[in-house]
Amino acid sequence: MPPRSPSEIVPDAELLTEDEIRKENVKAIMDIMFPTALDYVKWLARRGLIANKLLCIQCNIYCSFTISRDSRDGHIFRCRLCSKRKSLRHNSFFSKSNLDLKQLVVIMLCWANGRLQKDTAVEARTSGHTMIDWANYCREVCAKDLIKHPPLLGGYDEEAESPRIVEIELSEDLMRGKRQRGKIRDTRWVLGGVERKTGRAFIVEVKEMHRKSIISIIQENILPETIIITNDSDVFKDLDKVSNGIYQHYTLDGQELVDETDSDIHLNSIRSLWLRTRAKIREQCGTVEGMFASYLNEFVWREQHRNGDSDLFSEFILCVRRQYPV
Repeated sequence: MPPRSPSEIVPDAELLTEDEIRKENVKAIMDIMFPTALDYVKWLARRGLIANKLLCIQCNIYCSFTISRDSRDGHIFRCRLCSKRKSLRHNSFFSKSNLDLKQLVVIMLCWANGRLQKDTAVEARTSGHTMIDWANYCREVCAKDLIKHPPLLGGYDEEAESPRIVEIELSEDLMRGKRQRGKIRDTRWVLGGVERKTGRAFIVEVKEMHRKSIISIIQENILPETIIITNDSDVFKDLDKVSNGIYQHYTLDGQELVDETDSDIHLNSIRSLWLRTRAKIREQCGTVEGMFASYLNEFVWREQHRNGDSDLFSEFILCVRRQYPV
């Protein structure tokens, strides 16, 4: 009698926690190209990107993980009692794709590492149109992650026993690059902030350019007890009086320091952020108008994890895992 097929792809002891994924040397792992489709199946299962085992709801037993010649992935889940079949991709980030799992892993890796879409398409051996779709899917994952885990800046630093410092500024025409000169566009304003030392940031499109809207965005993204540094724009006037004084506020008078003895009053961090933002958007060919918010979310997500202990691929794996629990 042939041995019964296992009910799991890998032993439960091999499943990785979030901390273990963050500590992985992903580059070293991905430099080794897996020889078979089954290796990619196991790699994804260990990281919770596909189900390691699947319960048959009708029979209340775990399905068998079995070979299937007519499955793109070479294996399926199949119930031993009712014979119902399920794809290994069931309810996963990959459930609607016809690409090989190897191609999908390559796309995720290249996207997280900021590779150009045309280069990723070559690497993954897929079309440019398919790569555009997958880049959009990846940005959607990051956008949803930002909504659930917004990068709240500032607050009181217990370790340093002092308030954290956040620089904020309004900016316009982030989409304007060499290719857009001479074209007529509606001005799009954004409010950005950078927390010193950590480099954590937010950028939010400002739909209504009035003080009440600006203050609302600030309160949604910056914690109380923060030192906020701005230019002398009227929209930032009296920030230290918001909600009975939850912020300390210092300003630049044009390009000059209000207090020339205080070298900490500057906007170098936020202006560096604008340079990186514009460079990224120019790299993405100016950005289609309707994709503006999506590209901003991607950029902020990358900035949020840029100075972290783990790499962006590990963080993207965790984003997918949280949004597509299997």
